[in-house]
Amino acid sequence: MRRTPETGPRATSTPVRIAIAALAVAILAPPSIAQDPGDGRSAGLSPEAREFWDSDLSSRLGDWIDGRMESTPSGERPEWLLMFADILQGRQLDAADGWFSRPTGGTRYGWDWTRERFDGDGDGVVAAREWTGPAEDFGLVDADGDRVLTGADFEWPEHALAGGPGVALYYLADADANGKVTRAEFLQLFDRLDGGGIGFLSRDELKGAFDPGTMNRLMMAGGIKGGGPPPNPNGPSKSTLVRGLFSQEIGSLWPGPGVDEPAPDFTLPSVDGDRDVTLSSYQERTGKPVVLIFGNFTCGPFRSQAGNVEKLYRRYRDRVGFLLVYVREAHPTDGWHMFDNFRQGYNLDQPTTFGRRVEVAQQCRATLDLDIPMLVDAIDDPVGTLYSGMPARLYLIDRDGRVAFKSGRGPFGFKPEELEQAIALMQSSEASTAPGNGDEGMEVEGPGPQG
Repeated sequence: MRRTPETGPRATSTPVRIAIAALAVAILAPPSIAQDPGDGRSAGLSPEAREFWDSDLSSRLGDWIDGRMESTPSGERPEWLLMFADILQGRQLDAADGWFSRPTGGTRYGWDWTRERFDGDGDGVVAAREWTGPAEDFGLVDADGDRVLTGADFEWPEHALAGGPGVALYYLADADANGKVTRAEFLQLFDRLDGGGIGFLSRDELKGAFDPGTMNRLMMAGGIKGGGPPPNPNGPSKSTLVRGLFSQEIGSLWPGPGVDEPAPDFTLPSVDGDRDVTLSSYQERTGKPVVLIFGNFTCGPFRSQAGNVEKLYRRYRDRVGFLLVYVREAHPTDGWHMFDNFRQGYNLDQPTTFGRRVEVAQQCRATLDLDIPMLVDAIDDPVGTLYSGMPARLYLIDRDGRVAFKSGRGPFGFKPEELEQAIALMQSSEASTAPGNGDEGMEVEGPGPQG
């Protein structure tokens, strides 16, 4: 049985950071946080605490924390404190804010590892003829598709929510918002764009479909499916985000295990309640590396990636084990309520009992049509906390029980393609060390760039 590491934040090394943490704890300590009112809703902030967090005084506190952290080396600044300071300063937690402002993931199989292993002629690139892994995996590692591997294939500069025409088309077509566009949904989109029923689409009609106004009209054509009060059109208040941070709805307070560190062991029940699964036992029984997927139903970006993670599962399940760990809701109606959830009818309070969480996890599985084995974290999210899994995250655990790949924090760092590259490189490593494997490389059709 592998050892489970401590769950708390890593020790600070300067008195300044200790003082900041102590100040934050003092401000957040009861009675500032109201207790569960007992009406089935999760505990919230007291009126006095809400007034403080939404005031200019909290903004000045954020400025003070930010100033104190400037004297601390960037890599030593606690992730949660970066998020806390930016919330207090009024930022809306975009891809460059809080803990998203620095890398929070990593991989064993980066460019340096790949070049050292496969660049036989030492010219600084890996040509297809030098690749000794499975031939079909070369294209998965070659992110830019130029038939050679370079450092650029390992950079992944776009965050997971970056837009573009393809993304716009996906959102227009995915009418049920389950992360999978079917043939029927494409035909339905055609009918919606062909407003006159003529039977074809013109260039200008397709061009116009991506105009923001037209997109909004098309996406709203189905109406609002959610009930109750709508989300705040001005976005979440600071007090809502502070509550979301310290309840770990918008992300775990702890950073989780790093690359090459032992993967914390755990035991969780399946979503159907028919068995308990222990990570170490599961891995010993299957003899495979394991992909851990963390997610929840009200995280819209996680739903949008459901097709990607399901395809990974179907593509690699014979070679890699997969476990999806269901964690607390990122955007419940009694927290940071999102308009997309309201529009689609995914209006859910934060479950306050394990039984209710299981019900929501089952609803998630059915709606997203997932075959991936799903486990459900306890109501206080011990596993999600250990792995920094909230709201969504990806891990690849090697056969020795160590972290080989860790995605960035979701939603911006949740990139299944990046995980797939790590899986392909892990497979290549195992294939190239198998008995009888030679150095002949893979056959390449056509001339292709050569190193």
